[in-house]
Amino acid sequence: MSIIFPTYSEKKALSKSKQKKFCIWQMVINCERKRMRKLALSDEILLSVDKAARYIGGEVNSIMKDKDKVTTRVAFSFPDVYEIGMSNLGMMLLYNMFNKRPDVWCERVYSPWLDLDKLMREQNIPLFALESQDPVRDFDFLCITLGYEMCYTNVLQTLDLSQIPLKAADRDESCPIVIGGGACAYNPEPLAAFFDLFYIGEGETVYDALFDAYKANKEAGGSREEFLLKAAQIPGIYVPAFYDVTYKEDGTIASFAPNRPGVPEKVQKQLIVDMDKGYCPIEKPVVPFIKATQDRVTLEIQRGCIRGCRFCQAGMIYRPLRERDVEELKESARAMLKNSGHEEISLSSLSSSDYTHLEELVNFLIDEVRRC
Repeated sequence: MSIIFPTYSEKKALSKSKQKKFCIWQMVINCERKRMRKLALSDEILLSVDKAARYIGGEVNSIMKDKDKVTTRVAFSFPDVYEIGMSNLGMMLLYNMFNKRPDVWCERVYSPWLDLDKLMREQNIPLFALESQDPVRDFDFLCITLGYEMCYTNVLQTLDLSQIPLKAADRDESCPIVIGGGACAYNPEPLAAFFDLFYIGEGETVYDALFDAYKANKEAGGSREEFLLKAAQIPGIYVPAFYDVTYKEDGTIASFAPNRPGVPEKVQKQLIVDMDKGYCPIEKPVVPFIKATQDRVTLEIQRGCIRGCRFCQAGMIYRPLRERDVEELKESARAMLKNSGHEEISLSSLSSSDYTHLEELVNFLIDEVRRC
């Protein structure tokens, strides 16, 4: 049911904040209708929830494709609210990289806030991707990035709202392949029952091989299990169903062994050896409709850290230190500032002050921003 907007006299009786809210949403909804893009949520719901811009997609630099012209659809989920997820550099890097493939369309998914979560459950509305507004359950892959342990309950929320069985063992051929990745995937066992596979390491290395294997299996009419068996043979891919894990009394792992022929005994962490060749820079970052936690251009200048602090998880798992070429950084910064309209830029790494060409890069950015 479409909502009836208030008349002029009714608007005057509203508070200024509510007047502003109605005016903004009239413009947004009219814009989306002109684009012939059906939203997953009704006007009534959008006007009743907090920060409805979290759920409509269509931002500047978001990537739209014809779903009938791609062979693989990927729903990329950051299991937290829009403002947090839109600030995640790893997700933006992979979103950009996946969509460079003409046969893949990657779309973003974030956790709804409590008000919309309640309405979606009451009205049986499945969780949807921002770009197409299609239900997540209709995709080929659901990739969930695991940045920190506090998001684990949101992982279950994402699966539940998507109407996908929580446990991998309960999924059938109609369900998307659920992938876990990110920093917490280095310790996958606490969530092993809920994922079909884990990607261990940096995402730029073998995702192409994984998508190629899926495409070939799909064209050959292969089953879900046949694809998972092929995926398990790709370096860095861990399929929990193909391993038997036993535990000691204190909860630590006692043994870890494959239960299928052809599955490697150990899963090897993936990393980019050469940041100049393997890195896929962002040229057009998606510009959020509302203020994100990191409301600026983010430029990754190096990966890894020389410090070796024992308390730092990232410092351990992203070893060794690898710097990006300063000239490439200058070009990336110039392109992202131009294509996003941002006037601020952050230099992202675990220890930016250790970057060899920091002074040269900072002086360049100061001059570049002044010219903008």
